[in-house]
Amino acid sequence: MQGRDPEGWSQSSSGYGALAVLACLLLGGCALLMNAPPTGSARRPVQRPAATAPTVATGPRYQLDDARSELRILAYRDGALARFGHNHVLLARDMKGEFVPGDDRHPGTFQLRLPIAALRIDESAARAVAGAEFESVPSAADIEGTRRHLLGPDQLDAERYPELRVTGTLDGPATGLTAHALIEVRGVATSLDVPVAIRAAADGSVVASGEFRVQQTRLGLIPYSVALGALQVRDELAVRFTLVGSRGGDAVPATH
Repeated sequence: MQGRDPEGWSQSSSGYGALAVLACLLLGGCALLMNAPPTGSARRPVQRPAATAPTVATGPRYQLDDARSELRILAYRDGALARFGHNHVLLARDMKGEFVPGDDRHPGTFQLRLPIAALRIDESAARAVAGAEFESVPSAADIEGTRRHLLGPDQLDAERYPELRVTGTLDGPATGLTAHALIEVRGVATSLDVPVAIRAAADGSVVASGEFRVQQTRLGLIPYSVALGALQVRDELAVRFTLVGSRGGDAVPATH
């Protein structure tokens, strides 16, 4: 997925120029990721309790090695005034979780907990490896503004909902595994099937990796948008992950 600057926008146009000034005043020069929706926008979907994935796997536990694991979320600017904003990279490394492999009779299970406040936003190293669409350099004020709105009560609400949680089952052939995930954000649970590649490492650990796309609206979030949509964050997010599990704990009996 690639973000694109819009074409055909003229800086000499007085109408667009006024709109650009308004946008910059509202944004402080940066399209803040998932900011609070403007007055009069659609209300947030009604939240529902999160379901709990069944524990059905049998086998050894693999504890998540957070020092070697990471999850990246890429958000892209959009709209006629996209050039006034930045694409954003959110990086999560301080995660907890475990994976229990399945067998011929039982699917594998997994769980992951990500502390919202520990999200790293627009670190220069993360932007450098994200591609050409992330070559712009947000200022410290831009990054702090993005963090404030992202963690605030109108978006992820980190104070009331300090964790993003993922649970689910894993099945399919080794060459085409599917994670049937339940993603909980702000108490809203969303089901999602994600392709996963798993390999064994030389040190006995297992490495799960993959990438997928998901809409913010599907997760119960409202994408940032101002100036009648001329400056916005694209609804679709790109998510990339590499999760390393190290052997630990006793075998887990199957639940029938």
